[in-house]
Amino acid sequence: MIIQPIFSNFFCKTKLDVDHAVILKELENVKYKSVEDATQTYMSKSVKLLDTLRKGKNFKTAVDNEMTDTIHQLGYNIKHQLVNSWSTRTPPDTEGEYHLHNNFWLSAVYYPHGNQEDNFKIKFKCDRLNFSHYDIPISNYNSINSSTRELNVQEGDLIIFPALLQHKIEKNTSKLARYSIAMNFLPLGKIGSFDGYMEYRKI
Repeated sequence: MIIQPIFSNFFCKTKLDVDHAVILKELENVKYKSVEDATQTYMSKSVKLLDTLRKGKNFKTAVDNEMTDTIHQLGYNIKHQLVNSWSTRTPPDTEGEYHLHNNFWLSAVYYPHGNQEDNFKIKFKCDRLNFSHYDIPISNYNSINSSTRELNVQEGDLIIFPALLQHKIEKNTSKLARYSIAMNFLPLGKIGSFDGYMEYRKI
């Protein structure tokens, strides 16, 4: 017997070759605003953050290279464009709420710091119909019987995933403020056909 998942979702975890210490220092000095929920987390006032960072251009290039490779491995034949970017600050003993990014194709999160002891995590949740709507005892969690997935993240990690996949910052159990850079992407070029045809141009 062969059991195979269909209509799979995904995330991609890779490493960015950038100066993490320099980026972290800049993020610590960014102007933040409180997120409008009960999480006590913060996001940068600007959603064009990379345009304001001294190393923003080099950072964009590194991210674009990883995104191009990911899109190719997913089997798509389209270019992409990075539209919005912002930073988050999560104080100790706080966490985010589940959310998604409407009006975008792909999202990514970069972590300039964090080690095994810090225990930084991102958590994904899928609302698709699967066996998780039955409370059946599970002996081995897998992509078929699970509706959530926690992912440990550390310095230099870049996580790429569909923008409509719900996700959250897990509770920061360290004694440090947790920083990250989030980004949203759109296709660049022609997609669809007939009445579904459209062309995404550079924003």
